[in-house]
Amino acid sequence: MAINADTNRVRLSTVKEVTKGTTPTSPVFAKMRYTGSTDLKFEYKTEASKEIIADRQISDLYLTGAESQGGANIEFSIDSYDDLLEGTMANSWSRNIVRNDSGTTLLFASITKITGTTGSIDLDASIVAAPFLDNTILFVDGVGADFSGAIVQVTSTALPAVNFTVLNGKAVESLTTTSISRVYSCGYEFQDVLSAGAGPTTLASATTDMTTLGLNVGQWVKIGSVTNGATDGFDTTADNGFIRILSIDTNLLTLNVVPTGWAADANAGSKKIAIFYDGFLNNGVSDFSFTIERSYLDHSPVDFEYFRGMGIDETNLTNDKQAVVTGSFSFMGLSSSVGAAREAGATDVDAFSTTPFNTVTNINSIRLNGTDISCSADSSGINLATKVDMSIKNNLRGQNAIGCLAFAGTGSGQFDVTGSIDTYFQDTSILSLLNSNVDTNLDVRYVLGKRYMIADMPRVKISSGAPEVSGVNADVTATYGFQALKDPVKLYTLAWSKISTY
Repeated sequence: MAINADTNRVRLSTVKEVTKGTTPTSPVFAKMRYTGSTDLKFEYKTEASKEIIADRQISDLYLTGAESQGGANIEFSIDSYDDLLEGTMANSWSRNIVRNDSGTTLLFASITKITGTTGSIDLDASIVAAPFLDNTILFVDGVGADFSGAIVQVTSTALPAVNFTVLNGKAVESLTTTSISRVYSCGYEFQDVLSAGAGPTTLASATTDMTTLGLNVGQWVKIGSVTNGATDGFDTTADNGFIRILSIDTNLLTLNVVPTGWAADANAGSKKIAIFYDGFLNNGVSDFSFTIERSYLDHSPVDFEYFRGMGIDETNLTNDKQAVVTGSFSFMGLSSSVGAAREAGATDVDAFSTTPFNTVTNINSIRLNGTDISCSADSSGINLATKVDMSIKNNLRGQNAIGCLAFAGTGSGQFDVTGSIDTYFQDTSILSLLNSNVDTNLDVRYVLGKRYMIADMPRVKISSGAPEVSGVNADVTATYGFQALKDPVKLYTLAWSKISTY
């Protein structure tokens, strides 16, 4: 006989709640990419009677409480966990986006082909203001394999149509969008003279209002050009790289991280220079919760298990040498139910199927105290890292009350980001950061093709570590603990930046 209990037939999905503990009406569940969920459960608490009876037996067992908690393990990839990262960071992504998966109205209706390289993004009539500036660079996704990943530039807008030309060689086809279709800003090409300054390091525009571009303090940006040629961008080659924004003024971006070799460049040739960026997410205080659906698809009938009011207590990421980047999301919530009846009106959307990062080809840099300790082209070759772990905790606490079987609520504690860095012990530079208890910084830059995702901790202190001499014929290594702290200027502890180029 067949035993219908196959782990390969268990689907895990999530939907963001509007009211904590209440699944939205006609929920659209996003299928979750995961590798296991062994501890995700509604765990009952029982207590045996302490009544003394003469025959030495136990008279009863009482149900005294329950806890809805646990998590799921993952292989980390760009785009696939955006909603769960919002729950982790207690904040929303800052990005200029038109998406269909946030409501029942398809705000992004279709794409109309004009030529093979030009077309229009057709929006719903409810959009009454142009969502993108002319010359904005857009990323198009969720529209089918042939045109997903297209990078286009806005040429004009006559609502409901946003006209564009393709930059990265994708052939335009007329398409009808679906519930996972989205289009969002990933850059801007300056039509005026953009110049680079040094002392302080800046990007200055002659006429463009930098405050209108959707940029954020602390966001990482890449400088380049829409023609993407070897001689494009600034004449100073070193200026065409990754920068981090310190402040944003009308015609000026002040920077506090620039590539090595950065120099003033007045852009005398008046080249049209582009900056590439995408979403930005830093830690906040919003109280996000999710309904998690676990579907046992080989049961007949199918059983559906629901966990409601689930906040993200902890998120972990592990970057180990010669391995896939793995992680986990741990939840704490309010209630649970299981049965053959699915939530009324429930539908599904697929997860974004980007390739998981690995630590061989998909880590572009690991900068500690401004020095790259990865084995990359920009590395110093000193104290090379072999593993970087990161834990992001919201320190949730369950709130019990008389009359409630499960938690009546959950409270949020400190936003606590810690981790460890394993390195070869090649000099004392990292150890001296611990000895002197000084502020430093840490960021990890992932890359997949021409897309980047950066975990940035602008203020960090090394909390522990010492050289480890294990024995003969071995390497001297060190494991350093770190604690991320609130940055007094940027006012956050951790931020994620996405950058989409081509």
